[in-house]
Amino acid sequence: MRNPGLYTHLSMKLPTFYAANIIIFCPVLPFDFDKISADIQRQLSDQLPTTAGKLAVDFFKKNFHDEGFTDRSFEPWPEVKRRLDPRTKGAARTRKILTGSTGDLGESPAYRLDQPGSVTIYAEAFSPSGFNYAPVHNYGATDTGRLRRTVIPQRKFIGPSFTLEQSITDLLHQVIASLLSPR
Repeated sequence: MRNPGLYTHLSMKLPTFYAANIIIFCPVLPFDFDKISADIQRQLSDQLPTTAGKLAVDFFKKNFHDEGFTDRSFEPWPEVKRRLDPRTKGAARTRKILTGSTGDLGESPAYRLDQPGSVTIYAEAFSPSGFNYAPVHNYGATDTGRLRRTVIPQRKFIGPSFTLEQSITDLLHQVIASLLSPR
């Protein structure tokens, strides 16, 4: 007897001049397509956004640690004056860019699940007065203060990235391939 999981039963009506029915057994892959479709949908709406969010947060924290941003290639941040000034002494001369005394900005990338199948990556780092300074450093700013002009150069560490999108696409392919592999 044929294994019902490996074959599907096809009944065809032949044209009337043959005046007969024929039954053909066609081999098919041993998949329960409804179950696989449900598994893929569950992965896409529940588990994949969480995994992609973690992957993105790690990617953006690595950008911060590496002092630059990776889109298609790595783009280093502009150097800070304190590390170029020969009068600067101690840790200030070697400390990483944007780490400050707390390191809050580097640890600020996070994610939240907005709705099924969706994830938002964000960065928030607040000064003691309640000002969110993450966007200022990520996008740069030019501000005329009371006594002098302040220019904060862009030091992008979070944003759209081709490399990250490729990593998430690869992750998606791995998830779908694992769901389609015979168990």
